[in-house]
Amino acid sequence: MKKVLIVVDYQRDFVAGVMGNPAAQALESRLCRKIERYFAAGDDVVFTMDTHTPEDRRTREFQGGQRLHCLAETPGWQVYGKVAQYVPKATVICKNTYGSIALADVLREKEYDVVELVGVTTHACVLSNAIIAAAAKPFAEIVVDPACTASADEGQKQAALWTLAGLHIQVRSDDEFQVPATDAG
Repeated sequence: MKKVLIVVDYQRDFVAGVMGNPAAQALESRLCRKIERYFAAGDDVVFTMDTHTPEDRRTREFQGGQRLHCLAETPGWQVYGKVAQYVPKATVICKNTYGSIALADVLREKEYDVVELVGVTTHACVLSNAIIAAAAKPFAEIVVDPACTASADEGQKQAALWTLAGLHIQVRSDDEFQVPATDAG
C-alpha cells in the first residue's frame, strides 16, 4: 500500500509569527513523529508552503483584511522548528492561495492508496487541500488527522472537520494521539 503525507503550511508565520497560535505550536513533536514514521516506511512526504508577495494583497484572500504573511524567502515563510529538518527529503510545493492545483498534479503522478493531511490552518488550507486531494485521487483513502492540525479558532476547526467527514474524507488520528472521532452526522 503506497501512502503519502501532506504537511500543509507548517510555517513560522502560522505557528509563531503574525498568524501564529499555541495550538499550532503544540503540533511540532507530533508532526515530527508522524513524518519519521512515513519516511521509515518508505512512503512519500509533501510539504505545501504558503508563499506570498506584496502584490498578493490584491487577491481575494487578503480582501477581508488578512495580514500579509509567509512572504517568499523571509523567516516567516520558513518551515517551523524541528519540522524543517525533513524538508530536504520531501517534495515541496509553493502556493499563493489556500489550495494547490500543483498538489493535484503531484498526487496524480503516483498510485497512492492513502493520502493523509496534517498541518495548519484546518479550516482554510488543510480543508482546501484535502478537497483537492480527494478530487485528484478519487479511489484513494483521504485522511485528515485532527490531532495533527490546528486553527486559531477551535470552532472553525471543528466545523472544517465536520465538513471533511461529510465529504467522505476520513477524520481520524493515530491511536497514540487519542483524539475522539468527529461526529459527522
